[in-house]
Amino acid sequence: MRSKLRMVNYLLNTANKYHYKKVIFEMYFINSFFMIRIPCSFFIVWLSATLLFFSNSLIAQTGKVFTHADTLRGAINSERDWWDIMRYDISVTPDYINKNIVGISSITYKVVKGNRNSKMQIDLKDPLVIDSIVYNGKQKLFFSKDANVWHVTVPKQNTGALNRVNIYYQGKVHEAAKPPWDGGWTFTKDSLGRPWMTVTCQGAMGASVWYPCKDHQSDEPDKGHHSQ
Repeated sequence: MRSKLRMVNYLLNTANKYHYKKVIFEMYFINSFFMIRIPCSFFIVWLSATLLFFSNSLIAQTGKVFTHADTLRGAINSERDWWDIMRYDISVTPDYINKNIVGISSITYKVVKGNRNSKMQIDLKDPLVIDSIVYNGKQKLFFSKDANVWHVTVPKQNTGALNRVNIYYQGKVHEAAKPPWDGGWTFTKDSLGRPWMTVTCQGAMGASVWYPCKDHQSDEPDKGHHSQ
C-alpha cells in the first residue's frame, strides 16, 4: 500500500514541478447541462488512484499474480524494441504418433535502431526447445533460456539493415485441454478415421506455442508469412 501511495505522491509532485496546475481540463457530460473545470494535477492523481484501485480489484477477482515470465512476455524491452518483424517463413513436420514436431522458423527483420543491446528476445513455449540459430545463413549464434524466452546474442547491426535468423527447433508439444477455447496442439481423427492435427493460439497462449517468434501483438509481420 505504501508503494502505491508513493506512486501517487510522485505523480502529484511531477505535475507541480512542471506547473501543470496552469493547464485546465474541461470535461463535458453527455447531458451537457454543466461543465467541470479541474486542474491537471488533480486529474493525474485521480486517474492514477482509479487505475490502481481497479488493478487491485482485478487481481483480487481473478487471483492472477504476474510473474517474471509474464513480464518477459508482455514487455517491449531492450531486446525487442530495436528490431521490426518483416516476414515469417515457417516449416513444421508433425509426428502424429509421438505428438512431437520438428521445425524451422525463418525470421526476416529490419533494424529500426542500432542495437545498443547485443541481445534479441525470441519466444518459444515449453516443452519445445531450440536446437540452433543461424544468422544470415552463415553465423551460428549463442543463446540462453529463461522461462519461455530465449535470449540470443547477435552481432552489431546498423539502423535500416534487413537481416534474417533461421531458428531450428523441435520437441514434445503443448496439447490443448479444451480446444479451441484453450490454446495448444490437437491430435485427433476425422470422420473417416484419418489422422488430423491443428493448433490454436489465440489470446494468452500466443503463437510461440508452436513456433519461435516475437510473441507480442504490437509487432505483426509487415510482409506476411508463409507456413508449410
